Amino acid sequence: IQFITGHQKNGKTFLMAQLMAAILNNGGERPKEFIPGLSFNEELREEFPNPSVLYVDTEQEKENTAKVAKRVHWLCGWPPNVPNDRFHILWLRAEDSNETRWQKVKTAISKYNPLAVFVDGIRDMLGDFNDLKESASLINQCMAITTYKHCTFWSVLHENPGSDKMRGHLGTEAANKASDVLRVTKRKNEGSIVFDVEQVAAR
Repeated sequence: IQFITGHQKNGKTFLMAQLMAAILNNGGERPKEFIPGLSFNEELREEFPNPSVLYVDTEQEKENTAKVAKRVHWLCGWPPNVPNDRFHILWLRAEDSNETRWQKVKTAISKYNPLAVFVDGIRDMLGDFNDLKESASLINQCMAITTYKHCTFWSVLHENPGSDKMRGHLGTEAANKASDVLRVTKRKNEGSIVFDVEQVAAR
């Protein structure tokens, strides 16, 4: 399991789109315009020539989720409004229960068997991200999914205000169990906005 962290509005979803496209686009060049050298591992490409991705959005309005999907299509060189059977999207902002959100995610993973799952807003899969038992249970389930479904599980989890630690007990469990943590920060550079991506933890 991997985590993408950072403060609000710092480009975490934008990075997620780049990573999804790198898996889906069979070596296309557009993602490398933003992150040079970003590509799907060639050995894995031989083993998984047609990898699929499940993108789960729990936070944004439906229109913004559609924009992320179109960005991924553009990065892959696909027609913007034509669904692709390797890219599955689950919009869960309107769910009225964290429990039903998580159940729908697990159902979608079982249905589509994606090579990679990207959850934009894992905090919305549980009631209290400061509950130690609840947080540990969710992270343990994520580890079980990656083990038995043979997939990677990427999640966005914000940092605490004024800190570089991921939020709550959920963040502590995530940091302990994740194989990778990427942090995104935003800065201005000569009138442009630059997003810096740093790997802050790795096994």
